Amino acid sequence: MSVLLVVDFFFGIIAAKVRWEKIESSKWQSGLIRKLSRWVIPFVVAWWLKWTWMWGMDELITAILWMIVFSELYSIIGHIYSINYKEELPELDSIKLLLNWIAKLLKSLVNKTDAEINKEEEKKELEE
Repeated sequence: MSVLLVVDFFFGIIAAKVRWEKIESSKWQSGLIRKLSRWVIPFVVAWWLKWTWMWGMDELITAILWMIVFSELYSIIGHIYSINYKEELPELDSIKLLLNWIAKLLKSLVNKTDAEINKEEEKKELEE
């Protein structure tokens, strides 16, 4: 996966030069930070699943890794297309979809946990 990130970054710079775009340090730095943050996603999710004792979630982690690989491959293909035809392909941001899904999952788990805590508190109050 790291190789894909480096290749994508490299082809992105070449594509920008071919399209005669000015390459500013702030632009490539933000691109690099964005790429590195994507690389961290599967590790954070794996750590969270282990920390919350959610076993059997290997398929979820694998799916996340494949989404990131797919996103990087699409980006590389887009850069190669841009180098050859001097125009960009439409952006497909599977990472944004993934992050939205993870945020919704976390919110639902927090709400579920809050509801369970409230039930237990109500049960204790009724027993007293």
